[in-house]
Amino acid sequence: MRSCLPVHPVVSAVTFVTIMMIGLSHLGTSGMADDAEEIDLSVYYGFRDLEIFKLEQRSHSMLPGDFNHDGLTDLALVDNSHSRIDLLIQRASMDETDEPVTDPDVNKIESHWRFKHEKVPVDREVSALAVGDFNGDKRKDLAYFGEPDRLIVRFQSESGSWDQKHEVRLADVEGQSWGIAAGDLNHDGKTDIAVLGKRVTYVLHQSEPGKFDAPEVIRNTAERVGLAMIGDLDGDGRNDLFYMAGDGDERSASTRLQNETGQLGPEIRFELEDIRGLILYDLVEGAGKEVVTIDGTTGRVRVAQFTRESDPEGELAVRLVQYGFGESGSSKGRDLAIGDLDGDDLTDVVVTDPEAAQMIVFLQHANFGLDLGTAYPSFLGVEQVRVSDIDRDNTAEVFVLSNKEQSIGLCRLEKGRLSFPISLPITGEPVAFELADLNRDGNMELVYLEKVKRGKYALHRLTKSEGNDWETDAIGGKERELNLSNEPVFMRALDANQDGRTDFLLMSDNGKSPTLLVTNEDGVPEIVEATGGLQLGDVERGAITSGQLEQPVTLVAQDNFARNILLDDENRWQVLDQYNPIESNARIKGVATLDLDGKPGNELVLIDTGVNKLRILRKEGEQYQPWEQVDLGSFPYIAAEVADLNSDGRDDLLLFGGQRFLTLYAGQRPPELKDVLTFESRLDDIFFNDLAAGDLNGDGHPDVAAFDLTKHNVEIITPRDEKLVHAINFKVFDEKNFGRRGGGGAQPREGVVADVTGDGRDDLILLVHDRVLVYPQDDGTTDDVVQSEESGE
Repeated sequence: MRSCLPVHPVVSAVTFVTIMMIGLSHLGTSGMADDAEEIDLSVYYGFRDLEIFKLEQRSHSMLPGDFNHDGLTDLALVDNSHSRIDLLIQRASMDETDEPVTDPDVNKIESHWRFKHEKVPVDREVSALAVGDFNGDKRKDLAYFGEPDRLIVRFQSESGSWDQKHEVRLADVEGQSWGIAAGDLNHDGKTDIAVLGKRVTYVLHQSEPGKFDAPEVIRNTAERVGLAMIGDLDGDGRNDLFYMAGDGDERSASTRLQNETGQLGPEIRFELEDIRGLILYDLVEGAGKEVVTIDGTTGRVRVAQFTRESDPEGELAVRLVQYGFGESGSSKGRDLAIGDLDGDDLTDVVVTDPEAAQMIVFLQHANFGLDLGTAYPSFLGVEQVRVSDIDRDNTAEVFVLSNKEQSIGLCRLEKGRLSFPISLPITGEPVAFELADLNRDGNMELVYLEKVKRGKYALHRLTKSEGNDWETDAIGGKERELNLSNEPVFMRALDANQDGRTDFLLMSDNGKSPTLLVTNEDGVPEIVEATGGLQLGDVERGAITSGQLEQPVTLVAQDNFARNILLDDENRWQVLDQYNPIESNARIKGVATLDLDGKPGNELVLIDTGVNKLRILRKEGEQYQPWEQVDLGSFPYIAAEVADLNSDGRDDLLLFGGQRFLTLYAGQRPPELKDVLTFESRLDDIFFNDLAAGDLNGDGHPDVAAFDLTKHNVEIITPRDEKLVHAINFKVFDEKNFGRRGGGGAQPREGVVADVTGDGRDDLILLVHDRVLVYPQDDGTTDDVVQSEESGE
């Protein structure tokens, strides 16, 4: 590479931009080489004369690809101002019809001869664009999302036309740049398409040439998702889906890894929250592509790599895995239950979707854990679900209660699907139910609460008999009624006094204390009025749990602490122990017990939504002391369950929330993103906003170009000796020409690295205002070299 490069200022009357053909700031002359051992890398980088092509101010989504099948790399951009996609087709040499510039207006910039401008008309506003071979003919095709609801694939034909197309309607997709991505997402060698929607992500798998299977629906876990990318992140040779997920003000880098069966897995979120530019690129050895970002707080460029560390004995997984089931009205109307639905001795998960009249079943598989869920039709308004093998056939039944249809139904997983509920023979209007063995014969019964009239309720029991028959009886006799001042909406089983019999809490949603029913020796639950002493107060259903410490316990979360409680012989609640977080802003909403360290005895997990943490306490001596914390993020907690969810023989923690549930695996560490390289620019007053990567000096090693919006610089950085170091920087245009127009704006707004000059070397291409700027990489042998000028001088 040469150290001196051409500088040719050219003025555009259209944009009043002084575009610097190249203005280099060398390490040695810009004050970058403070250390004596630092090497001036700028001598290894150079570009030939700048090539400019005029497009439009609204041009966006610049992508490289061979769009005429001639073996040369072209460019595609969206131009909604003219309802078209612009193709800049690379030409090897100037055409005879290309006239030299003779316009007397020296401020006018003519487009360079490098590209032939072809136009693909569109009939919809295009929000996002992707490139791939979508029919297996080895030609690059175009996929774009057209407002308001259409994914359109345009196929490149042998004749060069783009008339053949495939359209799919996708509901509830908010048009956004980079909202779609292309890549092989099931490891079959064909290019698929992922589209980020408001509630779900659609994956369209290519089936046969030019055709796609019905869209696979993956339920989002976040309020917003964006910036879709596809690449092999964990180095297993399979492409993964990467995107940003946002809840409230939080925005986290997230991925779904493709498993060995060719399916995308659950969402894993990482501690990459306040970021600006983001690309996936293979910069360093190890794993797959790295995640290259600009830290929004420090402005540093960070290179993070996936790691799959083993689970050292006694260490805790610090990453929660997320499963989405989508929004459906109020999250309070949902319910979740666990059990073995298909008889494979693995715990499955069932979630209700009341407004959509469906149930979502997440089956566990021995090789990869829970799947992403399948929806099946059900009663309308199912807000309560319980799971149990009530007929002892080694497969659990699913019981559902619908207040809207005033029915309790039974479902089974049969022939690969969850059956529609069969209505059970109940009396009156059911408001809540539970499963319990009241007569202690070893068989579970269905206990439900009937609303007789205002303030009057009755308990009934359904017992499974022969075949599909059920026996029903009124618990305590037909004339027995319960007088309840609070209207119950939920029923929770527990053993309040640890006598081995199932008791019940009847919980309302009016902010009042639950009603306790204690089961007597005859198996009849009776109302117990707790007099004096401790009161449960206003507790939500997820605040009370039955767990195991040294013995079976009842635990309750109460504001900023949790308690181990027991109902004594005089029906008064007694506190056996109390667990207080140190922080004053703690809000303990739930509590659970399970073995998280692999040692004898369970740990205690406090679900703290005040600081969005899981606080894990471990017994030391005679007390439970803080051991670990796990970031919870913004999470609308409802309830918790404990079960083995990845078939490793150890219980895991499931947290049920508004539109997703989270899992904390006790014996498995999800992949981590760890910083392997960082870079902090020494240039003054810069604001990096975007990145591009490629080999920008022909040495066979990748570089990163960072785009500065303050002074409109490009700084090229490169991995060297396990560090990310400055190589060269230059100004794209002079902002002084924008003094009367408010400055140069957020430019460059896009950039890619690709060989668009046909010499086998990567070039840097920028989208600035209404121009595509091509910086052709110099091979170090050109003669048109003049002394470079200092950038900004």
